Amino acid sequence: MSIRTKDPICGDIYGFDYAFPDSYIDTSHTARATCYGESELNNYNFWSIIPLTNSSASFTVKANLGKDTEPPSIGKIEISPGIALINTPIRFSVSVRDNVDVTGCAFQFDGNELSDMTEVESGTFYFTYAHAANVTSSHTVAARCFDASGNSKTGPTTALTVYASAPPTVEPSQSSQVACQSGYKLDAAGSSCVLENQEIQAIASAEPTVPPEEDRALANRLRGYVLLQVQDYGKAWYVHDDGSRFYMRDGSAAYSMMRSFGLGITDSDLSKIPVTVNSESMRSSASVCSSNPLASRLKGKILLQTQQHGEAWYIHPDKCRRIYLKDGEAAYSVMRYLSLGITDSDIAKIPTGELK
Repeated sequence: MSIRTKDPICGDIYGFDYAFPDSYIDTSHTARATCYGESELNNYNFWSIIPLTNSSASFTVKANLGKDTEPPSIGKIEISPGIALINTPIRFSVSVRDNVDVTGCAFQFDGNELSDMTEVESGTFYFTYAHAANVTSSHTVAARCFDASGNSKTGPTTALTVYASAPPTVEPSQSSQVACQSGYKLDAAGSSCVLENQEIQAIASAEPTVPPEEDRALANRLRGYVLLQVQDYGKAWYVHDDGSRFYMRDGSAAYSMMRSFGLGITDSDLSKIPVTVNSESMRSSASVCSSNPLASRLKGKILLQTQQHGEAWYIHPDKCRRIYLKDGEAAYSVMRYLSLGITDSDIAKIPTGELK
């Protein structure tokens, strides 16, 4: 025991600290203290230690009703920058709250703890990580945080796509209002972009010639494809759902087709369709048509991301993967690159439509 205080009247007061483990709850005990003093043995100049007094007390160990058992409350991981690239530092941050005190957080990547996170300010932790890879890949991230009482909890997981190269993006407007591309307008709520004219504007030319049955089968088989007329200066044609082909003369014509044929889609549904970052990746990728029912149903179509800024995506009819069409020129370039060659005699079997 050690001296806790020196009292001028009562003398020295001693104390001893001990924390009983939970296994001692509701058990009774007796504590005893024996104090010693010194006595001089005359004639021999020896000192001896003799007991002066004994004291004891009985007590029962009870549970600590004030013990903290509540784990920290953890928010969703925030990722910066918004587009994560391979071999490039990515900053992950999370906000944490606790009824007593948060003492630390650990960063989890695909369920594995990689490192402790750094507290940048009270209740906010971050970790910077560069994912080493060669191809675009999908992952999950989360944070496990703990408090001074030893309580810990893993927060919600956040989906993360690490791209091999940066996908094209639409620059936001400098104003606080949502910016829409040309040909689109804000909806009534002012939060999403919709087509200025929601009706399909592409119709077949007046009194189109109905092809024979075998020719109609060819047109139906090529719906959603871009055809390159290899015997006539490489003219590009897009085959619409109705089996008609529309001439894609240039970027302006491609943009008109995006407006005319685009189907609106929500962010959640669009995320279910795998993305490729460029035309070369699309050509070399494996088809997911047999394993992705949504993508298979939408193959060959142009989709408009109406909950954002009306971004356009083309779903390749063979791969069932999506590729971003930044504008008319990009659409013209991408769709020509992913086209199929066709002879004059075969393309003549597919009726021609006109954009109005």
